[in-house]
Amino acid sequence: MCSKLDDIALISSTRGQIQQKVGSLGTNSKGTGLKINSEKTKLLRLNTSNTERVQVEGQDIEEVQSFVYLDANVSNEGGAEDDIKARLGKARVA
Repeated sequence: MCSKLDDIALISSTRGQIQQKVGSLGTNSKGTGLKINSEKTKLLRLNTSNTERVQVEGQDIEEVQSFVYLDANVSNEGGAEDDIKARLGKARVA
């Protein structure tokens, strides 16, 4: 039986380092009954010209321009403007 694990952020300086970390996470998680869901795994690149694909268990990880992590908006453009706008929008609804 596989358990569910959410919201892990891996940060690396190079594509090789992130590929190694993803591989190690996949290998080590199997030993505890966990599995990385490659369809839900996302990759955000910052300040890089390297476009080599990163894979989890042989499947390419989808690249995105932004995502929400622990209720904060993270973007490859940096800054907090999008996050502040989203929080203000949520406050208006409440």
